[in-house]
Amino acid sequence: MTEQAPDPAPRATGQIVFGAALILLGIAMLTDPREGWGIYLPDGWWPLFVILFGVARLVDPGQSHGRPRSRSSGVWLVSIGIWGLISETRLFGFGYSTSWPLLVILLGAVIVSRALRPPEARRLREN
Repeated sequence: MTEQAPDPAPRATGQIVFGAALILLGIAMLTDPREGWGIYLPDGWWPLFVILFGVARLVDPGQSHGRPRSRSSGVWLVSIGIWGLISETRLFGFGYSTSWPLLVILLGAVIVSRALRPPEARRLREN
């Protein structure tokens, strides 16, 4: 009787599809829309992609080494995207040179929220 090889690690199909879609989107954005195909986005719309990627991570964080990933990376990406939108649109008078303290505040909030987690949640994350 021959032994079967163990099943290889399952492929992250969602990540493959999402990555391929990003590649196609990037190619479409590089082309000139006046030639009949391609995508034109006005300047300053890059934060929307960061927000969408963060929302996708919040909805399905996936797994890392067989364990569910934390959603904190999704929260971080959405926050960076919102900061980018605020800076790009000059919302509340903020530009990149004046809005960077918002990132410092966000980082402080992340550190405080991690410290306030129950000890068992911290242990699970560290293992």
